Amino acid sequence: MAVRRIASVAAATATQSALALALSVVLARVLGPEGRGSYALLTLAAMIGAALGTFGFEGASVFILGRQPERARAILAGSLLLAAVSGTTIAGLLVWFAAGPGSWLPDAAQGLVIVASLAIPFLILTMLLNGALIGLGRVSDSAWLGTGSVALSLLLVSLASLAPGARLAAVVWAFTLCAVVQAGVPFALVMRAVGGPLVDPRPAFAGGVGYSLTTHASTILHMLHLRADVFLMTLFLGPRDVGLYALAQAVCEWVWLLPRSAATVLFPFVSASDDRRALAATTRTCRVAFTLAGLAALCLGIATPWLIPALFGTAFRGSILPIRLLLPGIWVGSIAGSLSSFLAGRGRPELPLLTSLLSLTLNVSLNLALVPRHGIAGAAIASAVSYSFMTVVNTILARRVAAFPLGDLVLLQRADSRSIWREIRVRWGALSRRP
Repeated sequence: MAVRRIASVAAATATQSALALALSVVLARVLGPEGRGSYALLTLAAMIGAALGTFGFEGASVFILGRQPERARAILAGSLLLAAVSGTTIAGLLVWFAAGPGSWLPDAAQGLVIVASLAIPFLILTMLLNGALIGLGRVSDSAWLGTGSVALSLLLVSLASLAPGARLAAVVWAFTLCAVVQAGVPFALVMRAVGGPLVDPRPAFAGGVGYSLTTHASTILHMLHLRADVFLMTLFLGPRDVGLYALAQAVCEWVWLLPRSAATVLFPFVSASDDRRALAATTRTCRVAFTLAGLAALCLGIATPWLIPALFGTAFRGSILPIRLLLPGIWVGSIAGSLSSFLAGRGRPELPLLTSLLSLTLNVSLNLALVPRHGIAGAAIASAVSYSFMTVVNTILARRVAAFPLGDLVLLQRADSRSIWREIRVRWGALSRRP
């Protein structure tokens, strides 16, 4: 069942991958390493601020709506209220913090923090509405919305690149405009799905606050784990090195597009299933994700020496080594998200929180030890180790919740291969029959 559901978003994932590649190329060509570093810091600060502002309500929406779909209208009303209040507050705090002494932003980006901060309420709303869509069983819609968001970003950044002079400012404005536009589509879809006027939002928060805050803490720590190295590098290295590493990280995370889609599909399924079906779907999803991520990492590692200069320009040759150092950890870490979905879906959100806390601590410690001596290569090693550690800890915790052999997570079975091939044939047949 999980493989079939994952296959339903495969087209969206493949399209998103291609568009993300094109977006990375445009940003690299337009901004160069130093500008790419400034852009990464600005947009990353806005996205972390947005993640802080959801308070885990998007994860709770998936969990609650899987069991009580009648609360959808209250959840939609609560999403609008939370996005407006927390988004405005966090945007103001980010502007105040970035303008203070010892700012972590390069001089060229100082004046753009207000522009990037304007996106935060809309990014929060988009996250919350996507959670509602997934909870309502509209996983495919959510996947295609993500693809549309990348397509819109590519269009707006491409137009911004034509601006004379201040290209960094133009692409940051494009980022904010995209955030505003992309919030409107899921709002319309959720409104259509719930059918009816908005109601008192207070029932949306009733009974789910503990779950929301626990998943929220886990999400924030996980995001910091994935992005802390970029901020820590600013303590020791300049914007050019940050830009080289940010590109390496973005390229490597193409390998995670399918595993992340799998984890997204898995969460509502596990939440609504009994123990046996939830475990079977999780182990099967992990096996498929691990195998496909390994193949993708291998191909990317082989192609990197000519792929990076050809796509992004010779100025980004310095990204090749960190890409190769990151890929093993990216591969091993590819099933950590599915295991987190399993744990949270079984009502144990505190366990992914523990994993995120331990992984972040390891990542920060290794970065502080390795970056001053080894630069961006040290950051890549630190992240690769912590990504692998994340999977190890989640595996231990998942086996405490439900006993299963380790081989069930990583060794592809004949039935898995047949299911994948059958789904490919079905999808291809459906496409070929279209006029």
